[in-house]
Amino acid sequence: MARASVKEQLVTRSAPVFLERGFNAASVNDIVQAAGVPKGSFYNHFVSKEKLAVEVLGRYVDDLGLRELADPSGSPLEQIRGHLTANIAAREAAGIEYGCLLGNFSTDAVALNEGLRGAVTAGFARWTDAMASAIARAQRANEIRNDTDAHTLARYVVSSFEGAIAQAKTQRMDKPIRDFLAVTFGTVLQ
Repeated sequence: MARASVKEQLVTRSAPVFLERGFNAASVNDIVQAAGVPKGSFYNHFVSKEKLAVEVLGRYVDDLGLRELADPSGSPLEQIRGHLTANIAAREAAGIEYGCLLGNFSTDAVALNEGLRGAVTAGFARWTDAMASAIARAQRANEIRNDTDAHTLARYVVSSFEGAIAQAKTQRMDKPIRDFLAVTFGTVLQ
């Protein structure tokens, strides 16, 4: 089996460090220790911790399952439900107390790091656009009777998801997530 490149080790093994500690509290030493590489190797691949975080965040967004929301086959409403429950399960598997990397970076780092702010903005935009596309398809199929603009509903769903994850993170319980799912599918996407 081929060994992962040093850059790949830095990217994949720093993701949990950023998730658990946040951008500001994660040091380059923490990152290289988690990656099992010398500190000099970090600077051979990344000019700053911010550049690494941008790459980690891009992959994180790639792993949100946005392509599944664009699948034209099947029920769009069930695709949305599956997407959200899969992302909740992923957050629970990673440790609900650590939250979501997009949400964490949005409150932890964006005020001081313009590049990371741009990556967070782009990540939320990608997620919202994918959600809006699925919502619009569900509206056309009469699975969602709410005639509010699909992008407005998508922003609401993504923001509510992030809020529920943040509350679950803080409270260390899943009630905010259950409430989010109940209101989203019982009222908003009705």
